[in-house]
Amino acid sequence: GEDYRLCLKREMREELGVAIKIWNKLLTTNFNYPDRVVEIHFYSCSIDGAPKPALGQRIQWVSRAELGMLRFPPADLDLIKLLTNH
Repeated sequence: GEDYRLCLKREMREELGVAIKIWNKLLTTNFNYPDRVVEIHFYSCSIDGAPKPALGQRIQWVSRAELGMLRFPPADLDLIKLLTNH
């Protein structure tokens, strides 16, 4: 029941230790996994501070052109296509 924007702000603070300003929704997509269906809402944001992964994940900044060379979960592929085509 959490608002999507509030959820995104909370997750960014908890997972990466940054505050964000949310601009606009980029995309809503659904993906069917064998055991569940996920709906993901992607937003354009700006961040305040340098992200630091709280759970030991590996992160890096890449150009849009480099996105196509990286592996992403299948549910994220619509967003990657959107970003690399603009």
